[in-house]
Amino acid sequence: RRYDTDFLTLQSLIKSNTLGRIVEFESHIDRYKPTSANAKPWKTIRQPGGGAIYDIGAHLIDQIVLLFGLPQKITGFTGSQRAENAGGYDDSCTVLMHYADGMIATVKVAVVSPEEKQLRFWVRGESGSYKKACSILPSGAIRLVCADTVLQQYHEDPQEAHLTAGKRPGDPGFGIETEDHYGTLTVPVESTLKSERYPTLQPTPDTTYKAIYTQLAAAVAGKGDVAVKAEEAREVIRLIELAKRSNEEGKTLDV
Repeated sequence: RRYDTDFLTLQSLIKSNTLGRIVEFESHIDRYKPTSANAKPWKTIRQPGGGAIYDIGAHLIDQIVLLFGLPQKITGFTGSQRAENAGGYDDSCTVLMHYADGMIATVKVAVVSPEEKQLRFWVRGESGSYKKACSILPSGAIRLVCADTVLQQYHEDPQEAHLTAGKRPGDPGFGIETEDHYGTLTVPVESTLKSERYPTLQPTPDTTYKAIYTQLAAAVAGKGDVAVKAEEAREVIRLIELAKRSNEEGKTLDV
């Protein structure tokens, strides 16, 4: 998920200091699936390395650590939002990452979120805010519209949907979001606040999912590093385990 175009757009805004000092960062993947009737079997039973915090939360935590480094403290809530959960699978989670400068980063994964537009990012800083949400199509299975009318599940980057539909990196329109899926940038202008659509960055050969495999091939050949180092993955796993322990002990833990 380091190569999701909406994340790269947000990363660019933060690096350029467009939002100023960040005070609150929210990253969501919420959906409305109140039953597990059509869930894959491994998403219905409790097991090591399982649950929403590992399945989805790991990607969101990794993005935050990539932007801001490790937090100072962490608070975790894991469990099930579904009324029926015979396998004990933790289908939802909320993780609060506390930073030394006072910023709070929130990771949230939910399965009972009956919203027409599901929030993906909401980042607030002293100089502006960025909010990204997605619209849901009414259908038998909850899905989203993405570029070129390909159906995009929930709020995932369009690259996955395009690959499933047979497109490849470099094809016209690959990974490009349509304007109605852009995020909103709000900044102070004189004595008021001004909001406008902010274009999602268009992918380049170096910023699509393909780059992960290009870097892997180079690393195997001894010509570079992998996209995600083992040490970085280890730190994300450590944060996840601390969040789970925080939930069990009912308290915030030092990192």
